[in-house]
Amino acid sequence: MSDPELVPLPVGFERFHRRAFINYQLNRAHALGFADRDELLGAAPHVRGMDDCVAVFEALSNRAAAEDRHRQAAGYARIAEFFTPPRSAEKATRYRRYLQLFETAFAAAGLTRHTIPYGEASLRAYSLPASGTRNGGTVLLHGGFDSLIEEFFPICQRIAAAGFQVVAFEGPGQGGARTLNGLTFDHDW
Repeated sequence: MSDPELVPLPVGFERFHRRAFINYQLNRAHALGFADRDELLGAAPHVRGMDDCVAVFEALSNRAAAEDRHRQAAGYARIAEFFTPPRSAEKATRYRRYLQLFETAFAAAGLTRHTIPYGEASLRAYSLPASGTRNGGTVLLHGGFDSLIEEFFPICQRIAAAGFQVVAFEGPGQGGARTLNGLTFDHDW
């Protein structure tokens, strides 16, 4: 993949933090190309526990945004949003900020947003057209338990570059379906 538009993806699992759960979340952002390794290593000593994550990564996000590094700003905003308690009044605000930074970072990526009616609310989705001349069909992608579809964008880019249209969506209980629309997990979806 030599396409300059593709988000670079590092290889390997790093030891950013001594606490396994926090370390995993930092690796999640790093492995998907949304966080700088050195910045994560510099931030980790300021995180004594999960309660520190919001302030530390919101500050990193603000700094990256001020430097026009919107991909990293989105990644750090996602970490801050992730560690914001689900019923907190700030959860939706942080989620919307993350989306805004993501949209700024990938404005030229060619993705199209969709809203899918579901029950009394809606599910969020996006599509990304296949690039090149190969028509390999469509790949349907959705995340799991606590993911956001935007987190998978670097993977979707690679699938599209291989000649497949990508449709990514969130189910009830995930991402915007939960945070913005209040949809909790439903085993029937």
